[in-house]
Amino acid sequence: MALKDAHGAIRVLAVGVNTYPTNSAFGSLQNGADDAFQMAATFREVQQLNADPKHIALMTSATIALPPHRGLIFKKLHELTADAAPDERLLFYFSGHGHRIEGVDDHFLVPQDAGSETKVDTLVSLKEVFAILKASPAKQKILVLDICLSGPGRLGEGLPAASPADEFFASHRALTKGLTILAANVADAISYAKSPNPKLSLFTYHLINGLRGHPDALDEQLLTLAKLFAFVSTEVKQVCNSYRIQQVPSPDSSATGIIVLGDFRPTLTASASVNLKGHPFKALVFHESKNVRTKEILTQWTDRFKTKDQLEYAVNNKGGLEKYLEESFAEWRPTFRRSFGFTASQIDTSGTSFTFPGGSLNHCYHAASKDSGRIHRELSLDPAWFDDGCRLELLLSKLNFAPDSFELTLTGTLKPMDQIAGLEAHKWVIHHETSDRVEGGKGGVTMTINKDSLIFEGFNIKDLLTGASGPNQERQLLEETIGMVAPQE
Repeated sequence: MALKDAHGAIRVLAVGVNTYPTNSAFGSLQNGADDAFQMAATFREVQQLNADPKHIALMTSATIALPPHRGLIFKKLHELTADAAPDERLLFYFSGHGHRIEGVDDHFLVPQDAGSETKVDTLVSLKEVFAILKASPAKQKILVLDICLSGPGRLGEGLPAASPADEFFASHRALTKGLTILAANVADAISYAKSPNPKLSLFTYHLINGLRGHPDALDEQLLTLAKLFAFVSTEVKQVCNSYRIQQVPSPDSSATGIIVLGDFRPTLTASASVNLKGHPFKALVFHESKNVRTKEILTQWTDRFKTKDQLEYAVNNKGGLEKYLEESFAEWRPTFRRSFGFTASQIDTSGTSFTFPGGSLNHCYHAASKDSGRIHRELSLDPAWFDDGCRLELLLSKLNFAPDSFELTLTGTLKPMDQIAGLEAHKWVIHHETSDRVEGGKGGVTMTINKDSLIFEGFNIKDLLTGASGPNQERQLLEETIGMVAPQE
């Protein structure tokens, strides 16, 4: 069962603060806004997290229309939680300063408009945050704090930190059913900003890597909260050890059972043959090219003054290629009638195309020089041909067709870059990415994701098509990938 079926959508409020009033004790930070921005972007982009785009809110020092002021933070938090369904999940992320006040039984997040480090009504009370989360009917509430609670400083003088926070978090966690708290550090410690990405804090950098499906953060392709935290904790500790500093991320939870944040499993189980039924494909297209000398096609060619482009035009548009293919077409017609039961009227040989029920083979010549070029053959088939691998293998053999690649064209469109997280979770290595095209490789296979098609190179087509030898790695890879990028409708 997919995550979206087993759980409701997740709602996200990401808050990041870089700048504070000049007259306050809180100094500017480098990473808060970028941390929050990347968190929100991750939930928008990674489909496996099942976030509701309508309920992903971002508040940072860079969002002028929605700055991270105290009142607005509480307002957005109420909006996020109030009408959540019982099966939905909530995530509140904050990156910025944390604060405690001597003698006050509370802990605070410091909003951008905090005017004083001693006035609680200018700070975001975590007691109030817990109360808002507790009142929500959502069954799972996740609070992520990329802060330190070791006290701010003014003019080089440290303000006193309050008593350890462990008891505070534990008591409120126990009173708030379904609440999990992930903090960048244990109480009274400093959270460090050093990370491989200088725009992100160390904790958030690895948290985002985990949310995007890093293989080490997954448990049998499921992103559970426990495995995610273990991954982040391990990565943070390793980096800190290399700097000879200490940062220990801290979890705390009142939730029961396994909390699943993301489902990176493919939707298919590999079988002895590849089945495209139910998937949003409208055509299966095989590509092949072979070298040929110009003289083989233009048998009467004697004019050496013609340019390469003129010769290419003559082959494709002046009957040269059509004449060259006549004999092959004539041999294929009776073969197709005998092998597939087609009638003579069902087979058409117009121009450079050979058409039959459920498919067509088209030819085109591309000149490399005056003397030679390549004939490109494109075999377009209804997806139903892939249902019977032996029949399709027979078709390819009758056409003497050895595909270089094959393409699955989609009935609709997709966003190539939205597929990256799932691919990387399954150990595909991305080589190229734009909004229109993503290219990656795995196990000697290359896949190109376009808005309207998937193109594969490197598969052994015969092994994909025949199921006599039972399941194999190539078929498993193809089914896994199709199930991930273009799941059954």
